[in-house]
Amino acid sequence: MGQTKKTLVCCPTTTILDVAWIKNKLSNDFDIERFDSTVDYDPAVHVMVTERYDQSLWHVPFLQRGFKVIVEYFWDNFENQPPITQGQELHIRAKDWCWIHSHLMNQHRNYDYRPTQPLSPDKFFLLLMNMKRDTRDQLFNQVGPYLSDSLYSYRDRGIIIDGDDPSPGNLIMQTYSNTVWYNTTNFSLVAETLPWTGAERVFVSEKTFKPIELSHPFIIYGNQGTLNYLYGLGFETFDHIIDENYDLAPNLTARLEAIDTVLRSLYNEFKQGKILFGDTESQRRIKHNYNRFHDSQAVNKLWQTQVVDVIQEFVHV
Repeated sequence: MGQTKKTLVCCPTTTILDVAWIKNKLSNDFDIERFDSTVDYDPAVHVMVTERYDQSLWHVPFLQRGFKVIVEYFWDNFENQPPITQGQELHIRAKDWCWIHSHLMNQHRNYDYRPTQPLSPDKFFLLLMNMKRDTRDQLFNQVGPYLSDSLYSYRDRGIIIDGDDPSPGNLIMQTYSNTVWYNTTNFSLVAETLPWTGAERVFVSEKTFKPIELSHPFIIYGNQGTLNYLYGLGFETFDHIIDENYDLAPNLTARLEAIDTVLRSLYNEFKQGKILFGDTESQRRIKHNYNRFHDSQAVNKLWQTQVVDVIQEFVHV
């Protein structure tokens, strides 16, 4: 006999597994429903799902009654933190969640973008920042000399690019992109969410995958080892054009200084009228990254092994 199809009951507040398109993606393996306080749930059938950020602890009484509980940490996709089972609780992380999520969201929206040819960008870089952080303030101050020739936002400082998402607080804003920005800039300067000092944790968010899916070259102000992480996923970077040793810098100050050295060199070329990353090899790598990002077979395998198989093993033990 086959395994009984379990029902995942999502916490009262929004949870990632309850998003319509992810729910549909999981539907072959699980039934999914939102928690209803009037329902008499059965631990033989129902598995409760809560979020890492849910502070209500609504799931604790279910643990005490023998239910299995899944705590999802998908947006905490630290490379070296695998899923952990503690008794009746599964703390699940998907190491490559942000590629999985960005790809599936792109697919759900039927979004397929190629840059305008021939290339004719008239701005230096594209820098998109939302929440205020000390690390972003440091980056913003460092790149000040280039801002007048670039497109940039820093929403918490009230700086917004024309054509930006008009609805602050809208979760879609995380995946919102205006393709005009990418057509008119030479490359993306990515300000990652949590650029820690050392290499003990690597966090790569949708911010890194935006330029990849939108056929844009990139420089990433992120964790030490971010570019190596991308290599491991089969993406290519631009070490034939720029010195990417900034990715190995041991602390944030050194990383900023190394990035600024790269920017100064590129800016000199930009001011001379050169289209940056317009050479044949850069364009080949950009196309390779686009195709890799849209590789449904690769992403579906990650989805299966990092999400579905982990949950199935937990709920059927």
